Amino acid sequence: MQIKKLRKQTIIYGAITLAIMAFIFVQSAMPDYLSEEESNILVVFITNLLEKTGRTVSNEELISFLVRKAAHFTEYAILGASLFLTSYSLNRTVSALKGKRPWHVGILYLFSWLIGTIYAGTDELHQLFVPGRYGQFRDVLIDSAGLALGILITMVICRKKSQKVQKLGGANDLFTENE
Repeated sequence: MQIKKLRKQTIIYGAITLAIMAFIFVQSAMPDYLSEEESNILVVFITNLLEKTGRTVSNEELISFLVRKAAHFTEYAILGASLFLTSYSLNRTVSALKGKRPWHVGILYLFSWLIGTIYAGTDELHQLFVPGRYGQFRDVLIDSAGLALGILITMVICRKKSQKVQKLGGANDLFTENE
């Protein structure tokens, strides 16, 4: 792949990653009552769905809790995927520029996960200063698990894509070389 194309790809992935981080920041900056209103839309939908199937909902607080934690997990899974694609692309760009072998994907996985986990920690710290919100270590753990899964899924997809390209006669990359 041409260096110019790699640079462009890295910039695009980086911009997407920053946009996701900005989205998470804005969500965390919402006071508790606005955040709860957003969550309640999905809670009401789930409650109505359960009631239509004949199930009674006795604990809406539990559903609300699960919706909020699932949102944490999902946001950070998406961030993890984006962080990995950014670090993967940046690694390939720098390696091509310097004429050196790129880092192993395992290192990129750990790097992406660590950056995301640090961001999750700062996000929870930020919430300590938002009216009605609380920074919780449990949320950092949930976010971290979301990051890990998002990165892992992205790695699997990239590996499959790379193997398909190689079978069609394309060039080797991090995912198709002997690791």
